[in-house]
Amino acid sequence: MAFVLRSTARRLASRQTMTAVPARSLIASMREGWLQVEETGSAKFQNIVSDGRHEILADEPTTIPGGTDTGANPYGYLLAALGTCTSMTCRMYATRKNLPLEKTRVILKHDRKWAKDCERVESEKGQVDIIKMEVEFVGDKLTDEDRAALLKIAHSCPVHKTLMSPTIIDVETFH
Repeated sequence: MAFVLRSTARRLASRQTMTAVPARSLIASMREGWLQVEETGSAKFQNIVSDGRHEILADEPTTIPGGTDTGANPYGYLLAALGTCTSMTCRMYATRKNLPLEKTRVILKHDRKWAKDCERVESEKGQVDIIKMEVEFVGDKLTDEDRAALLKIAHSCPVHKTLMSPTIIDVETFH
């Protein structure tokens, strides 16, 4: 099997780690719309995430045995997907409507509660994932109407819609 050398953890504390990766495994990240996640071998939970053009590290915090905190954890990236999509969707809307939006700031937190303790959940079994999101629209010239429209749009970003709709995840092996 052919191997390709590539940097797996470029952004780690000023050292570069090289890992041999089977060339076939790189194909997944090169297909349009696909993302590849692969263990780096540098730390127990450290993974490199690549879309073929960009790379980021994922890891667990040091509070988890084996975590080295070299990147956000998986829930951090889930929140990042929602936050960036919200911000970008608001920017597109503001540009299209010519709103004086200077900047959007989104702050998010993931939590879990028992279903029986949640007012907005019909089932009383198991736990419910809760994402708290606060959005700030920066712009001295924004009106109350502008802010209300932007907040409505914030609920319409594609990632928000995906998280709120039924999702099917097909898992297959490859080699």
